[in-house]
Amino acid sequence: MQTQSVRIVENLSQNARQPGIQNGATVQGRVISASGNSYIVSVGGSQIQVKSNLPLQAGQTFSAKVNVQNGTVFLNLLSHAESPGGILKNLSFDGKNLTPELSRFLQNLGLPPESQALSLLQTARELGVKFNFQNIKKALVTGKKFPQDEEDAGQTSLLLQEKGLDGGEEAVESVFAGLGQNHKEKNQGQKDNEKDSPGGQNSDGESSEITEDDVKSYFDSLDSAAASHKKGMLSLFNSAKNKNSSVETFNWMILPFEWKLENLIGEIRVLSKGSEKKLKKIAINCQKKRKNYRCVVYFNSHRISKVQIGRRPDFSAEEKVFARKIAASVFGNTEIDLPDFAELAGFASENLPFMSAGGLA
Repeated sequence: MQTQSVRIVENLSQNARQPGIQNGATVQGRVISASGNSYIVSVGGSQIQVKSNLPLQAGQTFSAKVNVQNGTVFLNLLSHAESPGGILKNLSFDGKNLTPELSRFLQNLGLPPESQALSLLQTARELGVKFNFQNIKKALVTGKKFPQDEEDAGQTSLLLQEKGLDGGEEAVESVFAGLGQNHKEKNQGQKDNEKDSPGGQNSDGESSEITEDDVKSYFDSLDSAAASHKKGMLSLFNSAKNKNSSVETFNWMILPFEWKLENLIGEIRVLSKGSEKKLKKIAINCQKKRKNYRCVVYFNSHRISKVQIGRRPDFSAEEKVFARKIAASVFGNTEIDLPDFAELAGFASENLPFMSAGGLA
């Protein structure tokens, strides 16, 4: 039977070959993106471009043996039986509980066996960047400085680092401040907000209806900010691209909003790849009085493929039926999921499976 293989098309000379991609070596890899018969794969900690006559799918994992012929590098795909340590396993994570296998997986990577570490790995996978374990460790430490928003803060720290920015406590707080929120004091703020005045009034007892003066003040502030040419951390976050990759990856942008007519405040988070005008996900977080809402819209080939909606406090069984009907009236036959609010924390990273061979990461 003919061996199935993919051909590496990047210039990898024998002297400058990527670590681990040496003749005869067995490597594990993952397909990051596909365009026709051209693919970006992650192998040996690096992202490389390959050509393949064998159809591959983004997210697919594989084990392969490196074969160099006349200066051309091939990856001969191995069957499960040929893989080192036995069958390659996809380790699934439900977003809450770590299995013994997942704990060993994290420890083999030098990471603590905790759910936040897996969430950060999934954040990196979703971007299509290679794992930088020093960045992930720093993000874990930074996240713990925000006990009420640990997951959001940790993921924000990791994204800042991937963009070549500082991912420490002050930088993360600056991003949150750009959203009009002090996350470290958010719990106290939420308690204060629970003492809401009757509908249509803010905490100062003033009418929340938008006025002509409000509009003028808003646009005057925009003009003033534009004239000063000042860039806050949130602006840097939105404008910077991921630095730790040789190919273009997906990037997150955060767009805060305030809709005074409905007393809504929140942000829209967009995951996209600019050059391809490819939209992967939109996450909308908003607050109205004592309730917090999250809606995550997933895209596949420019079409909505799935919608997730969560609320704190979580929907009751009856409310879920009603929410599902409302969502179906908006999104049609699209898959609708109503998970617990906590499952959509931060940047709502998907619970993607991880590949492990013989118990090793």
